[in-house]
Amino acid sequence: TMAGQSGQNTRKGENLLQTPEQVKKKTHFNKFSPVHTRKLGFTRRQRDRRDLKEDENPEAKARRHKEMELKPLYKELLYTIAHKMGKPASAEVFTNSQLHQYLKEAFTMTDEEHIALMEKVQNTEPPVYCLMVTVKEAKEILGKDVSGFSDPYCLLMVLEEEEEKKSSSAKAKPSKYVVKGTVSHEKIYQTDIKKQTLNPIWNQTFILEFVHLANTTFHLEMWDKDEEVSLTQKLEEIKTNLNSLRRMIKEAKKEKGTDDFLGNIVLRLQDLHCTEDNWYKLEPRTETYPNRGQCHLFLQFIHKARDGTLSAGRSAYTNYCGILQQFVQAYISKQQSSAPWKGALCGEAQTLLELYATQNDLSPFLQDLAKWVAYSKLYQTLEVDSSVLFHQLTSIEYHWHQQELPYQQKQELGDSLHGFLQYGLCLVSKYRDIFPPTPSATPKLHTLLRILVQICKTQAFQKQNPANFELHEGVHDAIETGTEEWFTIKKGLHQPMTKDLTEIGSALSRLIAEVREDIRHNKDVWNRVFFSAVQVDVFTVVYQKFDSLLAKEVKATLSIMEDQMDQNLSKSLFPVYLSLQAIHKDKAFLQKRGLLQLTDFHEGFRDALPYWLNQAFSTTQDRVVRAVQVDQVTRVGLKNMAGYLAIHKDSILKLLESRRGEREAQAFVKKRRQREKQSQEAVQQ
Repeated sequence: TMAGQSGQNTRKGENLLQTPEQVKKKTHFNKFSPVHTRKLGFTRRQRDRRDLKEDENPEAKARRHKEMELKPLYKELLYTIAHKMGKPASAEVFTNSQLHQYLKEAFTMTDEEHIALMEKVQNTEPPVYCLMVTVKEAKEILGKDVSGFSDPYCLLMVLEEEEEKKSSSAKAKPSKYVVKGTVSHEKIYQTDIKKQTLNPIWNQTFILEFVHLANTTFHLEMWDKDEEVSLTQKLEEIKTNLNSLRRMIKEAKKEKGTDDFLGNIVLRLQDLHCTEDNWYKLEPRTETYPNRGQCHLFLQFIHKARDGTLSAGRSAYTNYCGILQQFVQAYISKQQSSAPWKGALCGEAQTLLELYATQNDLSPFLQDLAKWVAYSKLYQTLEVDSSVLFHQLTSIEYHWHQQELPYQQKQELGDSLHGFLQYGLCLVSKYRDIFPPTPSATPKLHTLLRILVQICKTQAFQKQNPANFELHEGVHDAIETGTEEWFTIKKGLHQPMTKDLTEIGSALSRLIAEVREDIRHNKDVWNRVFFSAVQVDVFTVVYQKFDSLLAKEVKATLSIMEDQMDQNLSKSLFPVYLSLQAIHKDKAFLQKRGLLQLTDFHEGFRDALPYWLNQAFSTTQDRVVRAVQVDQVTRVGLKNMAGYLAIHKDSILKLLESRRGEREAQAFVKKRRQREKQSQEAVQQ
């Protein structure tokens, strides 16, 4: 079962929905500097967290977390299933029992816990079922007035089976009936009247209550408002438009003050999805004008007076965030693949999220905000495909221009964007360890930098950021900070084991060798990544930082060795000199030239120079002596070879002649065989 697999793989996604103490421990990052913090505007207070006992054991914490966090969310979802309305957007349809089974596995509830929570939900008050209707606009409707236009308005109502029978029986033509005048005014909602138009725009929202989904229909009727017009005005309209004469005659026959029917829309509620956003054809009452235009409606099933005791009064948005994180945890725990998570969830999870969001009227903006908060946290614990975060950032940017967020959620979005930016810059400062210079790791660094760029471009970040933060400067500072930290760590690793000066010189040599290798990687690999993503020349930043750090380190080391130079000590310093010389040559690749502290680095090695020259002289002298000795050996060898040839000349000649005779005999036999073969072929022909 999924519950069993979840228990075995909890470590894979255990940080997705945790107790406050766990989150506090996991989200502790190394800070940069107070200045850096102020630049990012990190002056927000952390939200108060529930105080848990420090000495509580893990099992007790898990039980407490289940009681306080998981069970309230579980009851909310059981309530959602019990009072669901409309069809989900997904093609796959799940029964209530299938959704219950998925919930038990995702929340790791036992059968006993499930039954107990079901009983509690069944004893709660049911919600008020509502259909939220937004009448957006209409197009190409009939023109009923003398002017050729109409003054349209809409009537909206929900009719259950008995009311529908009464209204239809009052009309001569049941298939074309209208309900205006047959239903009480309390159940009818009316839009504004739009003057003289065939393409009215309303954008008005109404909430219509009903009792049962089955055998209930939604009705929209569009009418033209009939208003008295003076005779002078009508004559003026006739002069300008002769076609209006026919309409005027029809108006004269009509009872005074009667509105004209423009069309209607009838929809069965049980046929609707949770949300509908469509154009609907306006149906006629007679066949005189079958083409009556279309009306654009947004429909959504929602709950009113939903029981607030299920989750201790927490907001629907907070519950949605918790449900989403739990579903993600369940999905990832079940997966065996090590590939990055791409935002996928199973069909049951998608259905439940959609039902909960629509019933509680959570806007798409709030849903995308919850996903960004959840997925950005997930990125900090597991490998998440970059497209997941990019998609949520794009959606948030779109909604930011379309809809205003509540103050609390606006603050949460600002905190989340700032928090992820801080986390991203922490990763950037440790790019050497997290994103080594390999073909598989450097693309991940590039993706992270692109996400940081996208965050800084969003209006949400710019509006919520009290300081003028520049990402270029932030990345620059993070690289400098990370380089200094890396240098300090490497210096500690190469710390000499004793106070022997020779050992100190060797340790410095090993440290500078690692610095030289790091500079090479920054020049050849990382510089392309940083420059293409954020236009930061990481090689220049790193080189200048190492220049100052090495200058101080070399100066401090040489000051210890002052007046104590000897042959062995100078020998340990020679690799240091060569490495510094190689590093100094790399200044040719700097984009910005300036005064470097290692420019006159050779001045510090004056005391070691005589020993190096002496060593060079001794080495050169040894090589010359060895070369002369090799030359003498070569001459003796040649003289001995000549004597050997003179003594054994006859034997050597006989050997050569015998070898020659063998070759000639072999050639003769080969030619003879070829002639015999040719003669046989001729005889056969």
